[in-house]
Amino acid sequence: MLVGVLAPAPPRRPPAPLAPQARGAGRPWAQPAPAGPSAPSAWSQAVIPASAVGLALATLRSQRARLVGRGANFALSHPSSARPARGAIACGALRGKVAVVTGASRGVGRGCAVALGEKGMLVYITGRSKSDLEATAQAVRRAGGEAVVMLCDHTSDEQTKAVFDKVRNEQGKLHVLVCCAYQQAGVETDRMIDAGKKFHELPLDLYDKMNLGPRACYSCSYFAADLLRETARQSPASDPTPLVAFIGGFGSVSPAARPWLSSAYAASKAAIDRLARDIHAEFGAGFGGKGPSVVCLWPGLVYTERVQEMLQDDSDKAKLMTGDLENALCESPVITGRVAAALAADQELRQSPFVQGPGIHDRVAVVAEVARELDILDGGEPGSVVAELYGELRPAAPSLRSFAYL
Repeated sequence: MLVGVLAPAPPRRPPAPLAPQARGAGRPWAQPAPAGPSAPSAWSQAVIPASAVGLALATLRSQRARLVGRGANFALSHPSSARPARGAIACGALRGKVAVVTGASRGVGRGCAVALGEKGMLVYITGRSKSDLEATAQAVRRAGGEAVVMLCDHTSDEQTKAVFDKVRNEQGKLHVLVCCAYQQAGVETDRMIDAGKKFHELPLDLYDKMNLGPRACYSCSYFAADLLRETARQSPASDPTPLVAFIGGFGSVSPAARPWLSSAYAASKAAIDRLARDIHAEFGAGFGGKGPSVVCLWPGLVYTERVQEMLQDDSDKAKLMTGDLENALCESPVITGRVAAALAADQELRQSPFVQGPGIHDRVAVVAEVARELDILDGGEPGSVVAELYGELRPAAPSLRSFAYL
């Protein structure tokens, strides 16, 4: 799934990025890696084909130096402050708490489930493929959490309701909901989009497929609402309120009619932005700041299984989509989950500058920018399940809106 879409510069830029950071202070990932051999990860084997862009970790620093020369607005260091450290430490507050991650069979959903598992959470995971969900559940357990598999097609309100009924009956509380359920356009439709077909030349049901994303965000919030509000009421005053995270993306603001972006896809992402804004306001009504919070996470160019398949055999398409900037732009699915975990653990992070607003894109958190501010890394420690799935520890990719062609 291509979550963030790259495009040439629009007439008007998205909201201003977070304030530039001072350079100089070293980050943990900027230090030399520990000596010693390590087995190649499944991630590195999967996404470093010779014919395509890959996570060339050995050359990442030189790539970033080159990008800085092109005007990229990101830093390799972080100024001294207490907030990033507090954001990282607070994630211990999630241990033993309850989460639901929808669309967790693959891609961003699996990455989010694994990231919440790293924090010791009990994660209910939904999807339509039992074998893929079982693989996700195993990864969540190996990461340090617990997992409950629930087959669910989120086009069915009955099945969606059953998920939250089960959580209520078994746990009586819900602290984190991450909505990642999404429907692919289909192989043939993707080919038509790649070939430059316009909306009236594409199957009409493409709109209905793309609408599953916002529809599932709405229905999951609908059926979880009472449980989330009850959890907020019953939680100690010192605890953060429950968090709902939708998966949006730069597709909602990219210029129209790009060869990799359908109008239906863009409309679905814009709808998710608005849902986050309004449902957040409605959740908070009457709670005096202690109601559930809603954010819309914007990943960048995420190397999901789907994107690997799209790019590894087509270097021309890879260059088109990345602006020929190689893999300094690419991030793994797990970093989206780590940002969600940080926001879930610390309520004070759910506001500016980490979460945009007020404005058209109120409640939007750009994954790369929040990760940069909080020193959240991508990948995993050598020997961990996260390293097997998503590669070794590395810095977060720069924000897509750091580049002039966006």
